[in-house]
Amino acid sequence: MKLIVEHRGRADEVVVDRQGEVWLVRVGETDYEVDAVTVAGTARSLRVAGSQYEVDLAHLGDGRYEVSRGGWVEELRVQDPLAYLAGRAHGAVAEDSSQTVTAYMPGRVAAVLVEEGARVAAGDGVLVLEAMKMENEIQAERDGVVGRILVGLGEAVEGGDPLFELD
Repeated sequence: MKLIVEHRGRADEVVVDRQGEVWLVRVGETDYEVDAVTVAGTARSLRVAGSQYEVDLAHLGDGRYEVSRGGWVEELRVQDPLAYLAGRAHGAVAEDSSQTVTAYMPGRVAAVLVEEGARVAAGDGVLVLEAMKMENEIQAERDGVVGRILVGLGEAVEGGDPLFELD
């Protein structure tokens, strides 16, 4: 699974793959082998490259997480690559304005997950776009109402084509 993790003003591509009991995690060009166990509630015990870490992971909503260890606290935002790139292409959108979400790359609409008029929360899937032999769930970047769905099931789209409106 490919993700974009934003923190401290930068964005890193992170690829996560589970192999048995171990997670293989690539951050940029660096690979890590991670063994993770939930200790209690949001507390996790992590073994990364032979070193042990106890961390607390709290989901804040809107793809944001707070990671803490001892007195250290870091806030991260995790997004799928298409949502991240779409957000960068359109810039920040005010909560009370309409947003047209566009395709980042050519693909085919594999599924439409909601109907027009559906209320969605940030992170809810709206449709699935198949691009480069991968299915990518296109999520709402903020809370809102799906105004219009501008594509149909099976329809081919090009990069920049409008997919749906979020009011």
